Amino acid sequence: MAQSFTVNTITTNTPNFGNVAAATSGNTDFAMTTSGAVSSAAGSGGNIASGTKSAATVTIRCSGGSACTSATALVRLFSLTTISGRAQAVKNFIVASGTGTVGAVTTNPDGSITFPLTGFSSTSSRTFLVGMTLPILGDNASTSTSASASWGVGVAKSPTIPSASSLSRNAIATIRKSLTLTKSSDLAFGAIRPPASGSGTVSISNVNGARSIGTGSPVLLPGLTSGRAQFSIGGQASTAITVTTPGSLTMSGSGGGTLSVTLSPSASGAQTLNTSGSLTLGVGGTLTVPSSTASGDYAGSFAVTVSYN
Repeated sequence: MAQSFTVNTITTNTPNFGNVAAATSGNTDFAMTTSGAVSSAAGSGGNIASGTKSAATVTIRCSGGSACTSATALVRLFSLTTISGRAQAVKNFIVASGTGTVGAVTTNPDGSITFPLTGFSSTSSRTFLVGMTLPILGDNASTSTSASASWGVGVAKSPTIPSASSLSRNAIATIRKSLTLTKSSDLAFGAIRPPASGSGTVSISNVNGARSIGTGSPVLLPGLTSGRAQFSIGGQASTAITVTTPGSLTMSGSGGGTLSVTLSPSASGAQTLNTSGSLTLGVGGTLTVPSSTASGDYAGSFAVTVSYN
């Protein structure tokens, strides 16, 4: 009995790239491995840990009884032209053995790939796993929050090369705008005279930047700017993010010595961007000033990071 092969099933709506952040400008190529791991292969967008991420499993069925045990299927994966949202056509197919054994892969001039699949038994089905790259348009080109690009699988008995796909699915992703973080002012404690003895503290409000004496008796002097650090965060409206600031920093003096600052952000940890996709972050802090503090200018730095949840 002659053998014949059919594409029996492909996992529905796969690969699923889950949540990804687009670039502010230009495409980002998101690559998925055959195990479902997603990374940014090119461009300035980034993978987001949340959201369902899964590679595709394709099932090929052999009909032909005991002759299937020695039969070889020749499989071809195609990029199709149906795309929507921020997607561009899928590319860079990769495959791995499932219950079937994948042989040497040939990349064709049109970007499709062809490979043998073996391991069939009498009237049986065998699987293989598929990964690929899904290019996503940047914020400058689209505001869509979805992406879908079709791809297909064809199969024939080797050495016949399938000329077209016999079953297709969509590679999908959920898109979020790129996150932006812009600083508009630095944390500044202004001019201070140390206390006559012991130590004191000077605080800057993270809400309005007001300067005040906390403990001890340092003297607040006029003449230099004081105020909170302020940052503007932008991204996908009404979306959860995480804001991270360090707990403290050390400032070094131009005349030697150091001073410690305990930082106080107005927002930290899990936050949600408003309906306009923005959040204002103020960072104040408390500066400890010992009586032995050497005169001079003191400066330090701290990093603020934001990420999608």
